Amino acid sequence: MILLFLLPTALLIYVLIRNLKIYFTLYRNGLNPQFDIFGIKGLRWLDSSNAHENFTQMCSVVGDKTFSMLRGATPVIVTNDVNLIHAISTESFDCFHSRIPEALSDDPITAENIHMFAAKGERWKRLRTITSYGLSTVKLKLLFPTIETCVSEFLDHVNSLSDGQSVVIDHSHSLFQNHTSYVLARCAYGHKEQNHRVNNFLSVFSDAFGALSDFQKSMTEKITYFFPEMKSIFKNNLFAQFLQSTNQQKFLDYLLNLISKFQSRRVIENNNNEESSDPEAGKYSLLEFFFEHHHEKKIVEKAEGRIDMKKVKVEKSISYQVKSLLNANLSLLLASIQLPIL
Repeated sequence: MILLFLLPTALLIYVLIRNLKIYFTLYRNGLNPQFDIFGIKGLRWLDSSNAHENFTQMCSVVGDKTFSMLRGATPVIVTNDVNLIHAISTESFDCFHSRIPEALSDDPITAENIHMFAAKGERWKRLRTITSYGLSTVKLKLLFPTIETCVSEFLDHVNSLSDGQSVVIDHSHSLFQNHTSYVLARCAYGHKEQNHRVNNFLSVFSDAFGALSDFQKSMTEKITYFFPEMKSIFKNNLFAQFLQSTNQQKFLDYLLNLISKFQSRRVIENNNNEESSDPEAGKYSLLEFFFEHHHEKKIVEKAEGRIDMKKVKVEKSISYQVKSLLNANLSLLLASIQLPIL
């Protein structure tokens, strides 16, 4: 009986001491931490569909452009300071990710498979170096006709919303969300269907990057945010098999499955285009470029450990030794989704 009382008490004291240390570290660094010692508010807000509104309101209440709070035992910094965002984007962009890292994700340095949004340091730079050829100035110029076509179609769609005298738009945010995902799908995957009203790509991107993403609200993830020390237990092989049996899916698994579907669709579309008179058939897309070059062996990429950039020779074409690395690098094609989705 005494043990049943002492264990929760000891656990509570441990959490209080640990989180107070994090709180005072944030305070000493001038990050204006909001007192939420167990990090419950931060976890609830970040998993809410109203996350943006919540933090915007908090900025006005706090009276500061930058503040911090705890998401469980994980510190989160919130800012609307343009100068700070610019400094991060230009000086520390390799440590700044477009989505919150999964608590149970593999190690960003040593894991065999890692995607663009989880990689850090030299490994992230290496992934960017490899994929940058698909985003060069020359390649982006090839995308311009596709973007121009998308914008023209979008303007026609907006005009179709006219009641005869003026354009009636009930949900402008949703309208531009749909258009943004449509342009990205056309450029990245060579998608050709006009779907400004119902865009399946928007739902796909929202599932991966939206505030209510299924990959950010599993119970084991939430427990790990409060007790990071349990990560090693949840990563144990036996427990990992249990998580797989409950259909918990990692973000990397989602990306690889998504890319595989697009690849299959691309093969079907290419077969249909052989007999098509469509002027857009054969136009450049980023996915096309990656798949055209992934069999070349000019670049040898090692996945284990840190990568010494000085010892790696980069050729002027995309190539991979391991198929999983190709899939991981292709995840960059989704990199610009989060802002319009939120």
